[in-house]
Amino acid sequence: MEREILFRGKVREGGHLYKTWTEGSLIVDGDKCWILSDINSRKIEIDPDTKSQYTGYDFKNRKLFDGDILQFKDTQTLRYVCWYQGKWIVADQKDCKGDNMDLHSFCYYQSDDSKFNFVGTIWDDKLG
Repeated sequence: MEREILFRGKVREGGHLYKTWTEGSLIVDGDKCWILSDINSRKIEIDPDTKSQYTGYDFKNRKLFDGDILQFKDTQTLRYVCWYQGKWIVADQKDCKGDNMDLHSFCYYQSDDSKFNFVGTIWDDKLG
C-alpha cells in the first residue's frame, strides 16, 4: 500500500503567524520551513513549530495529521494523534504518553464516526 506523503503548517508571512493552514511538500532550511503547495507550486513559509505530517488516515473526509485532536461525544474525552515509537497512535496526553492506541486500530474500532469529533489541533490555542 502506498501512503501519501504530505505535510501541513500554519502560514507565516512577514513575521506574522496566521490561522491559515497550508498543505503540500515540506522544505526545511536551517530554522525555516516552507510548504510547496501541491495546488499552485507556490512556496509558502510556515511556523516550524506547527509542521505536521499526514498519517495516511482520514476522518469524516478530513485528513488526520500529527497534532490533531479528537473528542469522544459521550465522555468529552480528548485523544491526540501523534507519532510514537515508530507508529501513529491516539493518546490521552499531548506528549503521547499515558494510555494510547494504535491509530489504525482506533480508526477500525471507532469506524462509527458518530462517536467522536475532530475538535482542533494542539497548535490552535497558540494564537489565543
